[in-house]
Amino acid sequence: MQIFYTPTRTNEAVVEKLKLIPVLQAHEFKRLEYADWRRRVQIESIKGDAAFIWGDGNQHHESFHFTDPVRSIKLKINVDMHSDMGSKNDTNLACWNHMGATENAGIKIITTPYKHGTRQAILDAKFTGIQYEKGEIALTIDLDGVCGMPAYCPQWISAFTPPVEEVIKLIKTLGNRITRMDIGGLFEDLDYFSIVELPKGYIPSVDELNGVISGIYVGNDEITVSPDAIQKIWNRVGTYVTYAIADLLDEFARAIGEGK
Repeated sequence: MQIFYTPTRTNEAVVEKLKLIPVLQAHEFKRLEYADWRRRVQIESIKGDAAFIWGDGNQHHESFHFTDPVRSIKLKINVDMHSDMGSKNDTNLACWNHMGATENAGIKIITTPYKHGTRQAILDAKFTGIQYEKGEIALTIDLDGVCGMPAYCPQWISAFTPPVEEVIKLIKTLGNRITRMDIGGLFEDLDYFSIVELPKGYIPSVDELNGVISGIYVGNDEITVSPDAIQKIWNRVGTYVTYAIADLLDEFARAIGEGK
């Protein structure tokens, strides 16, 4: 499977570690250009089933360039904290209106119906998606809509979003109906962390995630802890992010017949 990625600092760090995960070693990771316009040309020329890891939430509109050229796609699903529908007065493609642009292009869409409505979008996607055929669905995942992820803005982090396992179940349910899957929305400066062993059932807390984004960790008592403690938090969050994305990619590879 081809896995394309935008070279943000976080993506470079995560992809470096994804390449070492056994179930992903048979796949081809392809680094895209840093310049936006050059990257757009690359994205629009991608052929066949593929995955794409874009940058922070401001780059979610690149999902449109990734899926719009694929003529077989009849349904696009947005797993996200936001609907990204924009308004009818929008004239330029942006992160907040790319799903509206997809709908305007004649593709049926399923997106978050209200803020924090990610679970409802997943339920709608399961019910509707099974009515489609092989290669007719695109799935875009903004990780601000998934629990435990260091999103682009602290105010987008919530403990009420569904865990990554619910998104994996969606992919499993829809199987090879999905031909394109893209993922993004992470804070762009999670660039230095080590893979560590995580406690069973661990999901980063809102406090931990806000600490990663702000560069310091502030707990309930507003006590800033030591640099070593901060690094341990970064390691846990980075490890969680890496394994979550690995699981999403692996399930998609299995869906299209390229997984182990």
